Amino acid sequence: MPTRESNVTLIWAHSLQRYAVFLRERIAGIDFGVRRDLTGMSENEVRATLKDLGLTTLVSSEFNRLIHRMPVGSYVVTTVPKGLGWEDRKWSVGQVTGGYAFRPEIPHDRHTIQVRWFDERYTDDGIIKEIGTDPSGRRLAVNSLDVVYIPGGKVNGG
Repeated sequence: MPTRESNVTLIWAHSLQRYAVFLRERIAGIDFGVRRDLTGMSENEVRATLKDLGLTTLVSSEFNRLIHRMPVGSYVVTTVPKGLGWEDRKWSVGQVTGGYAFRPEIPHDRHTIQVRWFDERYTDDGIIKEIGTDPSGRRLAVNSLDVVYIPGGKVNGG
């Protein structure tokens, strides 16, 4: 599990179905309707490609984080946002085990990283205790790939 010296990247699953796919397929991913494989592109190439597709700088930043700044061994946390009909939502924490892969067979999350999800499913209060911060409460709108910085110390003996 992450230590408090770690940072954890929040990747919203955006629906119960996508959350289930993340856990079943051992992935985390994003899409934004981008049907082009970005494998091997530099950050500048990703930015230019997504700009040509009419996507914002914020979206290209999220793709670049997924592709270039989530090394094997880093941590992710996922759930669905409140208001999607899941009052008892659960959070899952995982560790990145493989880099970027384009998976066209996953229609809403074609751009993925491989993740080993831990068996625990945390409540809202439980995830705060586990990683030391509220991953969704840093500001009103949290981006799909938002980094949750965890300052000093260990979590649960880490």
